[in-house]
Amino acid sequence: LFPHASHHPTPPSGCHQSSGRMAPPAGDAAEKELQRLRRLPENRVCPNCSKKDTLFGFSAICVPFRTFICSDCKSAHQAFSHRCKSATMSNWTMEEVLALDERCGGGNRAALERWLANVPETAWPRPDGPQDVLKQFVNRAYNEKAWEGVPKPREEARQPGGGAVGSSASAANKAPAAAARPPAA
Repeated sequence: LFPHASHHPTPPSGCHQSSGRMAPPAGDAAEKELQRLRRLPENRVCPNCSKKDTLFGFSAICVPFRTFICSDCKSAHQAFSHRCKSATMSNWTMEEVLALDERCGGGNRAALERWLANVPETAWPRPDGPQDVLKQFVNRAYNEKAWEGVPKPREEARQPGGGAVGSSASAANKAPAAAARPPAA
């Protein structure tokens, strides 16, 4: 479901590789692009708890980590003063929207590969799990950076959603998977 993010096409116009800065807002273009990004399949699975939003995508976005998150994980992030904005009730500049694009380092796939790359299978919170468990997970993942980095080799890694990637022998010829996740409920 989430191929390795190191094989990106050219970043979208306005996403400058050297400075990380984006183009200025352009009317309704920012709103349309935000809606497109939130509807991408990888952004419709919460990177923290794997809750799925199958219709329009999540309306909560954690700005510092550039992720599309469920309302429960939004509350967990806000407990640590991580700024969250609404995709539908907030004003967005094109700069903010383009920062959410995977080609600019944003989005849920990028978060899985950076912040959540080495989460032990037993540490993943469940969708609709207790709020204190989500808060502990968010703190470990984003504040303590406990699982940041390149994924470690595993005998059998699973993609978010539970699909098997393969054995470590065959995985040596493939790009590493994003962090192994338990199947979403």
